[in-house]
Amino acid sequence: MAGISGLQRKIKMNPIESLFRPAVLLEHEYKVTEHICQVKLNQNENPYSFPAELKSEIEADLLNAAWNRYPTVFPDHFISQLAGQLGVLPENLLIGHGSNELIYSSLWAILGHGDKILIPEPSFSLYKTVANLCEALVVPVLSNPETLKMDLAELSIEIHRHQPKLTILCSPNNPSSQRIPYDDLIALLKMSEGLVWVDEAYIEFSENQSLVNRLNEFPNLIILRTFSKAFGLAGLRLGYLVASAAVMNQLRKTKVPFTVDEMSTIIASKLLTRMDLVEKNVNLIKSEKARVFGLMKAIKGIHVFESDTNFFIFKVLKNPVKQVFASLVSEGILVRDVSSYTNLAGCLRVNIGLPEENDRFLTAIKTIVS
Repeated sequence: MAGISGLQRKIKMNPIESLFRPAVLLEHEYKVTEHICQVKLNQNENPYSFPAELKSEIEADLLNAAWNRYPTVFPDHFISQLAGQLGVLPENLLIGHGSNELIYSSLWAILGHGDKILIPEPSFSLYKTVANLCEALVVPVLSNPETLKMDLAELSIEIHRHQPKLTILCSPNNPSSQRIPYDDLIALLKMSEGLVWVDEAYIEFSENQSLVNRLNEFPNLIILRTFSKAFGLAGLRLGYLVASAAVMNQLRKTKVPFTVDEMSTIIASKLLTRMDLVEKNVNLIKSEKARVFGLMKAIKGIHVFESDTNFFIFKVLKNPVKQVFASLVSEGILVRDVSSYTNLAGCLRVNIGLPEENDRFLTAIKTIVS
């Protein structure tokens, strides 16, 4: 209890709080500030829904499901279907209730007190949060502040210096919108003695190809994927890991059982049979992204960074960034304030929405910063 007593001297807490682990007391809950806006462009969601006839087919399947029965511990039928589509074995997959659950459960399996985890910055904040909860030692590697890109030489130096137990590489990265070139990822995998976790949440929008087909070459590779972005199923919460059987044998031990409900797998399973619709929507987003990028580059008062995702980071050059964010909200347009992230001072994030939503944003931001 000496550690808790020391913490009590630093943080004013009530007796109940003193019963929690110091690592928990030092963290903050994950929050997204909620604003009710007509145009919602703040969470990198897919703006396109699916045809009514497909929804009707899914509705029939849901009505026939046994709602009173528990799902299987792991959704074996869905795992087999997804494995076939990815060209891997079922034993190489782990399905979770959203990718966030898999981040929590897997990092708990890997990291302990004092273990080193390398995390480029800026990155998805949950990785650092969970690492801190595990009492791991975070090794940050900063992106280039001018381009937001990661430098292979810098990453290589830190990997050789620290040989972290786990290296996190988000490619393409949220929030910076940048990818790590494919050949650089391979080089980093080859030099790493520890596990390398590659977050491919936005891979369908990227110039990179997925690393799934290199799985057999790298037993230390773990790939995180999601149904929330390109598949447009953010409301269902469904994500998955791809890794060697040896890695999966351990990650399954900390995975919470029964979290993947049958409703979600019924919908995702149906969508896997209609990849034409997924690809169509991805292509629509890519096309709209190219149009929006060209128009944003022409707006004086902001600098927009190149993007390998379905969203842009843009820097407000003169106006206070908080004021610009608030002005957009007052116009009924919600973006994400990322100005507190490393190397993103003065920056906001906006994802590609429907064309009419993007036009409202472009008109508003041009007026606000002019």
